[in-house]
Amino acid sequence: MRKEVEQQEASAADAIQAVSDAGLKRLGLHDRIAATLRIPRWLLFALEAVLLLSLCIYLWLASRPLPIADSPVAVLLPSEDAFSVRGNMERQREGFLKAWEENRVEPRLRYYQFPLQNGRKDQVTPLPPDPASAPPLEDLNQLMLQLQAWYDEGVRVFIVTMSGSALSLRDRFKQWAGDMPDDEKPILIATVASAPDIADSKHGIFRHYIRSEDESWIFSRYIDQRAGDRDFEVILIQIEDAYGDHARRTLLNNGLALKSTVVIPTRLERSDYPGQIRLDFTPDSDSYKFVVVVGYGDMIETTLEVLRQMEESHDAQHGARLIEEVLVVSTFTEPLWQPTRSLFNRSLYKRVRTLGPVMGDRGRRGIGVVYQFSLLTLDKAIFCARRQGNEWRGLQKFSACWERSDSFSSSTARDLGPIIELLANGDTHIPLQVLEPHEL
Repeated sequence: MRKEVEQQEASAADAIQAVSDAGLKRLGLHDRIAATLRIPRWLLFALEAVLLLSLCIYLWLASRPLPIADSPVAVLLPSEDAFSVRGNMERQREGFLKAWEENRVEPRLRYYQFPLQNGRKDQVTPLPPDPASAPPLEDLNQLMLQLQAWYDEGVRVFIVTMSGSALSLRDRFKQWAGDMPDDEKPILIATVASAPDIADSKHGIFRHYIRSEDESWIFSRYIDQRAGDRDFEVILIQIEDAYGDHARRTLLNNGLALKSTVVIPTRLERSDYPGQIRLDFTPDSDSYKFVVVVGYGDMIETTLEVLRQMEESHDAQHGARLIEEVLVVSTFTEPLWQPTRSLFNRSLYKRVRTLGPVMGDRGRRGIGVVYQFSLLTLDKAIFCARRQGNEWRGLQKFSACWERSDSFSSSTARDLGPIIELLANGDTHIPLQVLEPHEL
């Protein structure tokens, strides 16, 4: 027992001696540095303390959120309650919140009812004192009042989502900003696919998203190439809104003849999809049969599941394929709107194709474009708003910044940035690539 105590005492003494030696060595190092710099040792310790304190203050300031005024950008987003589709607004909201987080800015976000109604000027409900916690705006008049209230608070850049809303807002925004001097004009940015002629850089309106025109052009060329010398038939299944309607028009404008169109109401119940979807391909035809799906949210997932069941039933009865390929717009890149991954090995899902932007890093594919462009658009807007300095310098300076393809603020946005061609009128052309399920 005594031997064990002696060993413990010896170990403790060794530890104390080691600490003492380390401290002496450190003091000796300070002596050598002080001698080299020809300053007293106490002054060296003081400088060391000042540097350490400065580092702590810098890290503390860097971790603090910047004031809202440092990033005068606000977002208008449809209320999730307005949709029966799972996660439609959630993915956009996540992208916007990530951009605000990356730029250390408090969110400025207001929801509105969708579809957006014009409203009547003599029936506008006054805005509550705290718009951030307010119920969704009810119509276009209230939405314009919110823009004006934000403008009075110093906000100069506004982002709006959903094609129908952007088109409804465009003319009212032009009217509001039209009489303002150039150095006071606000900016409206639409993250929408199907809003023809929405961009108007002379009036401060920009678009930043994949266009339906570009998707339709790629699909039309792809179908021609895949069919080759064979005849082909195309059936379109589209969601019933401005996005789906414009996609149909652009497919037709690109010379793609549609055998028929199936329209899916935005609030259609899952159980009603089988009765809504009818494929009237020519019986016993050797033509190459395509289905094009334009939509988002649950509409995509449910439509593909119904098509899979129809395909398997047809194969069991006739021993042949009902559909050669299914082409789905780029919203299919969102994981939340895809079927269960294990189903990708089923016969029909292996023949699904979608579109994604050509990335600067060619190895990166299949990023959910709804999330991706929400983050990119807000990050870019924050960057160009901050470039204005302490005072808003107007449309021209913002446009000059916006037209630069590398004008992103955060490293996250730069990493997710695809190849983007910014057009002179404020629109965007984004090169697209055809993706197979295993590339998502």
